[in-house]
Amino acid sequence: LATFTLKLENIKSMIKITTGPGKAGKSKKLIETYNELIAQGIKVQVFSSKYSLTSGEGIVSRYGTEIKAIPISSLFDIQYHTKPDTKAILIDEFQFLDMNSKDIKFFMEKHHYDYDYYIFGLNLDYQKRPFKLMAHMMCYADEIDISGGYCDICGAVPSKYSLRLEDYKPANLNENGKIILLDGECGEQKIEYKSVCDLCWQEIYG
Repeated sequence: LATFTLKLENIKSMIKITTGPGKAGKSKKLIETYNELIAQGIKVQVFSSKYSLTSGEGIVSRYGTEIKAIPISSLFDIQYHTKPDTKAILIDEFQFLDMNSKDIKFFMEKHHYDYDYYIFGLNLDYQKRPFKLMAHMMCYADEIDISGGYCDICGAVPSKYSLRLEDYKPANLNENGKIILLDGECGEQKIEYKSVCDLCWQEIYG
């Protein structure tokens, strides 16, 4: 029993998740976390979903801050990029990784205690449905922070949901639209997201 207790005391890794709607300051928080860890002398590496980040791009917050990141398809890609003495792993847009609940379980069983993990991403899609990958990862978290920025419509704090605009109009929630569409042009359709509070959501969708 004494030996077992000693081993537990030597385990100091943790998983912290920062989640919430789009444009709620999650990327800003990731960059701040990176700078705080570096200031403490902790070696950090930053990753992001390959779906939302291509090689050579950076994570940019709505507040103008930016940081370089390595694009990955899944958590299993991390092992091919980690450098010696890395202690903390930061992951942006976690909800877009190409994994399922079984993959997460397998990864956690093998790599839970390899690093401190700081995970950032959306909790709900534009139809207010949970992203399953993020929901499953929350079960392993030691700490969860629900971010809420300001509402892009009325300015209230906090924002709570991601509003999708399709050609400048709120998306029809009764249609089975594609869940993952990034800001910008999608074919002939313009896609834009806004962060909105609960009252503005109710005003739009009733």
